[in-house]
Amino acid sequence: MGLTNFGERPVPSTRLAEVLDLPVSEAEARAQGHCTSGARVEGGLIGVEDGLITFNPERAKSAPRRQLQIGDRRVGMTG
Repeated sequence: MGLTNFGERPVPSTRLAEVLDLPVSEAEARAQGHCTSGARVEGGLIGVEDGLITFNPERAKSAPRRQLQIGDRRVGMTG
């Protein structure tokens, strides 16, 4: 989530692999393993496609009670 700036931009799979010190294929598999609503970009919370990992916080199953607005973006938060 952090590497994508909470969904603002996709991150290359190679960057995630570098941060995790893993091969690219394993880093992508771990990202897909954290999906709660599917691994495809168009329908999932976390997407891995064409060497890019995306995060879409709006697709989270549970809606947070509070939202933080920064400019035009609204981000769910807890605590």
